[in-house]
Amino acid sequence: MIIYTNNILVEKKYKEKVKVIFVEGNYGQVLIKVRDQVHLGCHILNHPLYGSVKPNETPFRSVAVEEGKELDLESVDIIEYALLTYKKYMENAEKIKQDKYPDEITDDFRMIDLDLFSNAMDGIIKA
Repeated sequence: MIIYTNNILVEKKYKEKVKVIFVEGNYGQVLIKVRDQVHLGCHILNHPLYGSVKPNETPFRSVAVEEGKELDLESVDIIEYALLTYKKYMENAEKIKQDKYPDEITDDFRMIDLDLFSNAMDGIIKA
């Protein structure tokens, strides 16, 4: 399993258990990294649009994939839909930048992503 994230809290929690790739960038850049891996045969383990937090409402995202050798069409559909949804929300909204918010608010965004991602990972990883 590999986790792609731009959230330092997710990286800290899971780096001793599984491979974690920290993405220097925004939510959309995490999705692009995952999409690239899906096109190389990885299977998505958690939905990239988990939770009820819209893409324009948070700068953080974490997605787990499992390495594979064959193209998984369901994962392709999921990640392409996630990217379209991200683009749709971001077209009409000011892009969220991590430096836009005070540290306390950015920390809250990190905690929300960590909590939602950890709930998605229950049963997959013994965290």
